[in-house]
Amino acid sequence: MPIHRRRSHCFCLTAILALACETPPSTATQRLVKPPPRPVERQAKRGPPGTYNLRGTPLQGHTRRTALSFELEAAQLTAKAGPYTFTGTMTLSGQTTDELEIHVVEEGLIRSGRLSHVLDKTTSTMRMNLPDGTVETETEEEFGELHGRTEIIDFTAGRWTRKLVGASPSAELAGDLEEAPIEDASYPAAIKLGESWMVTGPELRRWLGSGFTATTGQIMSTLTKVEAFPAETIVTIESAGEFGGTMRDENGDLAFTMKLKVTERRSLERALEIEGSGQGTLEISGAYVEDRLPTSLSMAGPITIKTKGALY
Repeated sequence: MPIHRRRSHCFCLTAILALACETPPSTATQRLVKPPPRPVERQAKRGPPGTYNLRGTPLQGHTRRTALSFELEAAQLTAKAGPYTFTGTMTLSGQTTDELEIHVVEEGLIRSGRLSHVLDKTTSTMRMNLPDGTVETETEEEFGELHGRTEIIDFTAGRWTRKLVGASPSAELAGDLEEAPIEDASYPAAIKLGESWMVTGPELRRWLGSGFTATTGQIMSTLTKVEAFPAETIVTIESAGEFGGTMRDENGDLAFTMKLKVTERRSLERALEIEGSGQGTLEISGAYVEDRLPTSLSMAGPITIKTKGALY
């Protein structure tokens, strides 16, 4: 049964932004036959001499597990409905865990796999000061529509297809499944230590998730450190930026502005982010009509994000 986002949770997607948002979806009940694994490559594929391929070397036949947690803590919230003004705070936390079985690797990139959304959970606590002087506190827990679902992903003829196993997705989720399920190709294939690259425009969606449209801003990422161990090479990537645009809501689009700073440690031999952390701020505002009353909403608060990755 589809879970519809309530206005109190309209910023959930924002928090599930950064650090390698790798979610996948679609609609089919058949299972993909898993091909036999190819020999494991012991060294990550390199770019030209003196450069690093940050995409790494995906290992066919293995499973990549990514866990993300975020928290929007004590965000200041103001809502106006007709002549009434409400103020308060909101704390929003979320957890997602995805497991990607890597079925096919071609030209150094994952081209087919089975993506399982093991966990997609959000908890919110809202404390509102009412006009009569009383204080109302409400805590809610939600599981996203992808929670416990699995999809088959395949890259053919230059585009991704995503087929959700089992029941068909809601109209909203079906639209989200038009996006790429993984973002490995967004990393440079040949970059030197200390060099940077810029992400702007539609590519900012990797940092935001579906439901968001970035109209201004950019993210700058820099390869700041390379650690060569006997078994693998670990690189550190630092990213920072500010961007804004609109986010989808059931009553109309809301405006958002976000500042973000992220540090990521990535294994080239395993082609995954092994750990990451981020801090930033989020502001949301908008006006709409609800129950025939002119209504406005504004919210601002700090965001923290953590990720962990592993390969099995």
